Amino acid sequence: MIRKIFSIVKADFLLEFAYPISWVFFLGLPVLFTIIIGVALGGSQAPQPSDVDTRPSILVIDLDQTVSSGLLLESIIKDDTVRLVTVNSIGQAEFEQEQNNHPAILTIPEGFETALQENKTLALPLRLGESSYTTIAIENSLQSALQQSTAVWKVARGSLVILGERKDLTETEAQAALETALTDAQEILKNPLFSVEINQDPVSSPEPVDIMNGFNQSSAGQLVTWTMITLLGGSIIFAMERENGTYQRMMTTPTSRFTYFIGKLLSRLLMSLVQMVILVLFGSFILKVDWGDSPLLLLVFLACFGFAGTALGLMLGSLVKTAKQADALTTILSMMMASLGGAWWPLEITPPIYQSVVRVLPTTWAMMGFNDIIIKGQGLEGILLEIAVLIGFGLLFCAVGIFRMRNNTN
Repeated sequence: MIRKIFSIVKADFLLEFAYPISWVFFLGLPVLFTIIIGVALGGSQAPQPSDVDTRPSILVIDLDQTVSSGLLLESIIKDDTVRLVTVNSIGQAEFEQEQNNHPAILTIPEGFETALQENKTLALPLRLGESSYTTIAIENSLQSALQQSTAVWKVARGSLVILGERKDLTETEAQAALETALTDAQEILKNPLFSVEINQDPVSSPEPVDIMNGFNQSSAGQLVTWTMITLLGGSIIFAMERENGTYQRMMTTPTSRFTYFIGKLLSRLLMSLVQMVILVLFGSFILKVDWGDSPLLLLVFLACFGFAGTALGLMLGSLVKTAKQADALTTILSMMMASLGGAWWPLEITPPIYQSVVRVLPTTWAMMGFNDIIIKGQGLEGILLEIAVLIGFGLLFCAVGIFRMRNNTN
């Protein structure tokens, strides 16, 4: 029996890869689409070191060098949306911007404090790069800081008016009084006399959702997509052999139905495992996708997914009448099941009702298992449910397919 099974497996492999175009669909397109979609979804999504400041930066040229310009810069820093990089001249700012890609240059012109004292309107030159979310964040941060600085000046203005009427103050004393007034005004704004006490029922925070993206999503998703084509491709062989009478003739030989079905299922399963292992190795070594710490557990899960897909191909082959129908349905069903099951986009971004409905697909459980392995680093216990469901799918599809194939020969 083993020799007959081996002969069936060998014949199916030779038939599957008889033409070079088969390798394009088996490896070429899966690798290409894994790269394209992974880049589109954000690449490797490598985590930034915790000590790296990722806030947008502003190059600041303070030509006024006064208390007022210092308060403005302090307000920008306290906003914590952006970070400031102080330079001494326009030339240095332009050089730094070109070398280190700073998105903005802010100039505080000479006479800034004098303009505030005289209640004059003054525009601060801000040089921004191309419009983006970063430049919008910089604009909002500066607007907030300018509003706060304006409020400080309005609070301090009363003191400055009184000081302006005194003739006995030296220039040094007047400057010191100005600084004191501005500091006091800033403290008043930071510590208002009135506040609002908010009483709100506690709301439980939603659990954080781990979402695959970048090459994590494309490596697993394209593996499911293209392997499904290989797995369902068994339906074409089943339909072709039934259509040309090969299956019926084989049933008249000493080869049992059990041997025939085991050989066909095993050949398609081995093909898919070869394809999946190659795609996993490509994702792991080239795209730096973390496929978990247990290669054996991963291989078991791949085999369970392969079993479910192979059995589905058997069932599909028993339902169609011709090989052409099987060929057309293989591509359509593979793409549809892969996309609906989360192979093309993370299931976590879809509505809960959608996530519940698509659990009728084996591809959904495959992607759930890959998410647990790649993102959550789950072991056997974490993916035991997915393994059981995929095996259940495989047994159900096998039962329907074998029952239909037996009836087709009676």
